[in-house]
Amino acid sequence: MTLTLYSAKQNDLQIIFNIQKKAFEALYFRYKDDATSPYKETFEDLEKKFNQTNNHYFLIKNKNVSIGFLKITKKNEESVIRISPIAIIPMFEKNGYGKQAILMAEKIFNAQKSILSTIKQEKKLIRFYQSCGYNLNGYKQSKTKGLTFAFFEKKISI
Repeated sequence: MTLTLYSAKQNDLQIIFNIQKKAFEALYFRYKDDATSPYKETFEDLEKKFNQTNNHYFLIKNKNVSIGFLKITKKNEESVIRISPIAIIPMFEKNGYGKQAILMAEKIFNAQKSILSTIKQEKKLIRFYQSCGYNLNGYKQSKTKGLTFAFFEKKISI
């Protein structure tokens, strides 16, 4: 596997936007979450997030082909990062790319803790984050019926 994380530039936004639509489409149609689904995010919203100084976008590339992306938000506490979202194009899922990308991303910043969240009802996502070393830290009911968020954290050894 020749996986790399490439620090995204402004001209990569259309690629990120397209990946986000493909990666989150099935989840959106399963839960109809208009409030928080990345699938519903507009290009303009993505661009605003991209331009915030504490957000860092990375394209996930396999042999120079963009197969996904992730965003790392450096929290106000210097030692905490938040990974959200991470997206892999569905045809590239189940190859270990997501796990490898997360482990690489954790090393980019000098953080002691990484946090993230996912959908509690998506058992494969819960198992995935646990396989990356994340521990369940709690739940929060969404405003969208039938949707609960699961929060995870991981201590990172530097």
